[in-house]
Amino acid sequence: MDVLVNTDATNARTAAATDVLDCLLRAATRVAASQSGQLRDLGLSPSAFALLRHLAAADDGLQPCALADLLAVTRPSVCGLIDGLQAKGLVCRGPHDHDGRRVIVRLTRAGAALQSRHGAAFETSQRALLSDLSATEQRELARLVDRVGA
Repeated sequence: MDVLVNTDATNARTAAATDVLDCLLRAATRVAASQSGQLRDLGLSPSAFALLRHLAAADDGLQPCALADLLAVTRPSVCGLIDGLQAKGLVCRGPHDHDGRRVIVRLTRAGAALQSRHGAAFETSQRALLSDLSATEQRELARLVDRVGA
C-alpha cells in the first residue's frame, strides 16, 4: 500500500532548506573573498592568518593537534600550514616544555610583529561584515550556524 505524503509541505520545507543553505554559501563566499583580499598582500591565506591569531592568543604556543581542532582542519592540513608559515619565518616548532615527545608551535618575533601590525585592522574589517546585525543577532547566528555544523 502506498502512503500519501503531503508533497506541498515537503516541497516547501525542501525549498526553505535550500534557500537557507544558499544564503549560508553566499555569506561564506563573501567572507572568504573579503579575507583573501585583505591577506593577499601579506602572502597569507585566511587559514594561515587564523593560525597566527590563535598562536598570538596562546602564551606558551600550541600543539599541532590543538591548532587543527581550532581551525577545524585535518592534522595533515595544519602541518602544511605550519610548514608554510615556518618557511616564511613566522612560526617555529620546538619541544614541549614538560614532555619532549610533543611538539609546540610558537610565533617567532616576525610572526608576532605581523600579527600585531595587521591583526586589529583585520578584525575590524571582519566585524564590518556583520555590522548590520546587533550583538544579540550575531550570537544567535553563531549559535544556529554551529548547530548546523555540529
